[in-house]
Amino acid sequence: WPLTDTTQSVQIHEPGNYELMVTDENSCTEKLSFSIEEKCPVFLYVPSAFSPDDDGLNDVLNVSAIDYRSFSFQIFNRYGAMVFESNSPEKSWDGKDALTGVYRYVARLVNESNVSSIQQGTITLVR
Repeated sequence: WPLTDTTQSVQIHEPGNYELMVTDENSCTEKLSFSIEEKCPVFLYVPSAFSPDDDGLNDVLNVSAIDYRSFSFQIFNRYGAMVFESNSPEKSWDGKDALTGVYRYVARLVNESNVSSIQQGTITLVR
């Protein structure tokens, strides 16, 4: 898309191939071609297991996410019932009232570039 901006900086909001042409006050011109790639996807780390047995080790499920604008995390039991929900990675699941077993999680994230992603997996709760 042609842009005839005369400022010293221009913000680009879409990935793609771009061409920059600069002309100085002496009519000297320089041209540069470059690509802007999509911002890195949101980083999400979900442990594969935890053990809420009050031994001081891995007693809660802590997830980590960076470079996100919005975050939704849900955990479901083997019957499909939601047992935990959070809109912040800082909120941990203690699993206190949950049975030993495998649980499914669904994380819905939007990154800083407003790109949505859904990540799914399983978590094993052991005692």
